[in-house]
Amino acid sequence: MELYTAVVIAEVLALAILWALVCGNPACSERQKAKFFWTYAVLSVSILGEWLASFLNGSDPTGGWLIRVGKLLDYSLSPLVAILLVRQISMLKKVEPYAFSVLGLNVLFQFVSLFTGWSYRIDADGYYRHGVAHYAYVAVFALAILYAIVAYILYGRKFQKKNLFSFLLIVCFTVLGLLAQELIGPLLGKTLRICGLANTIACILLYVHYIGFDQQQNQRDLLNKERLLLKDTLSDCFSRYAYDLVFEEFSKKPLPSHFVVMMVDVNGLKRINDRFGHEQGDRFIQAAGRVLGQVAEGKGQCFRTGGDEFILFLDIQEAELKRRIAKVHQTFQEWGLEKKEPISCSIGYAYASSLPGECLAKLISVADQRMYEEKKTFYEANGLAGR
Repeated sequence: MELYTAVVIAEVLALAILWALVCGNPACSERQKAKFFWTYAVLSVSILGEWLASFLNGSDPTGGWLIRVGKLLDYSLSPLVAILLVRQISMLKKVEPYAFSVLGLNVLFQFVSLFTGWSYRIDADGYYRHGVAHYAYVAVFALAILYAIVAYILYGRKFQKKNLFSFLLIVCFTVLGLLAQELIGPLLGKTLRICGLANTIACILLYVHYIGFDQQQNQRDLLNKERLLLKDTLSDCFSRYAYDLVFEEFSKKPLPSHFVVMMVDVNGLKRINDRFGHEQGDRFIQAAGRVLGQVAEGKGQCFRTGGDEFILFLDIQEAELKRRIAKVHQTFQEWGLEKKEPISCSIGYAYASSLPGECLAKLISVADQRMYEEKKTFYEANGLAGR
């Protein structure tokens, strides 16, 4: 009994420490913390109820009433722990009201058994015994365990293999602990009071698993958000945010000799929007993004930094760059003929080798100036104003 008492104290203290960890975890919402709290609180009271009945078994100074109260707490709350563990992971919500209804009936049944002895009774020597209808509690307990197993198996389906394996081990460990007390012990003619211990360890392991899985989910969410930030959804080029990151990176180190900044501004977009609508204008930006992305393919990165403005950071020989630029101009010219509009793009570029010792910002400034000179020539040649 001394060992059992020590184990019970350790279980309750472990749950208290676990609750303190939950409270100090900023990743847990208040709603989630409440779910953890009620699970640990109910499990603690259930463990203490079983311990009270065992400690006073055969020597209850109240004539067996404290033992009855202990068994009432044990038999009423033990199945509830399984349901609360399921609530932690928000599974089987449609079935949950029915589960609580069954548990409510079980609580009523256990309370009535205080006076009738249906589920538990005290014999003439002051020892508790199973009542004539104890099988009803066993059925409820078995259903609660089955409910939890099904819920956690469904929950585990969204895990990766490495998470799923450890998760299933926790579930199997817990089930074996419960079976050891309820089935294996009686078959061996021994009392194995390890149900509370199994549940306590399960709570600890499930919390650790929950936190680990939650961190992985957060990391994946952050990566997905970062991908969304790095990509311009319209043109499929890199975004302004990505440009700022790369600019900062290149500003910290010497530029390669064949490094070139290429500025691109689409001419005629406003006329496309005015004549054909903004949907056609968006398609035009998408097409421009694809063409400029091909320029950067295998040689660098293309960023959309504004409405119709693009900037490319490339590591490419000038002869190859000129060939790719000529192809871009040809493509834009074909679009202009198709739309019967003066559509083109203005391009300016600056090589690091032509401006030795200059920083990236200077290259961008030079390329930008050259691009605007070409843009001015285009508008003057076509008798256009604005964009």
